[in-house]
Amino acid sequence: MSYRKYPVQKELETFIECYFSWESDGPIKLDIESPPNACEAIVYNYGSPYRISNQKYDDLEVPSCFINGQSIQNYTLHFDGNIGIIGVALRPGALYKLFEIPMFSLTDERLDFKEVSP
Repeated sequence: MSYRKYPVQKELETFIECYFSWESDGPIKLDIESPPNACEAIVYNYGSPYRISNQKYDDLEVPSCFINGQSIQNYTLHFDGNIGIIGVALRPGALYKLFEIPMFSLTDERLDFKEVSP
């Protein structure tokens, strides 16, 4: 399994923390617990569908392409298959600046990107 972070061009550092990729070498059954964080993200999953559990949802399937807001509580990602994820980790407030989406509406959420893209 590999998780990589990629640097950001200087001109984009106001909005973007980093680019990232996460891939497994084959099918895997894995639960990952994550602590709260203030970053927002735009994520594309090209691997097997996976699920999230947090204070709002118990075992919710995550959309294949989504945006997520800050996480104020611990959450768990549930994988059962191939992991294939790429994304852009955004700085706090970037989703509002780019899409005029209030941060509070995305707290602890994974919103299908189709709902916000033109």
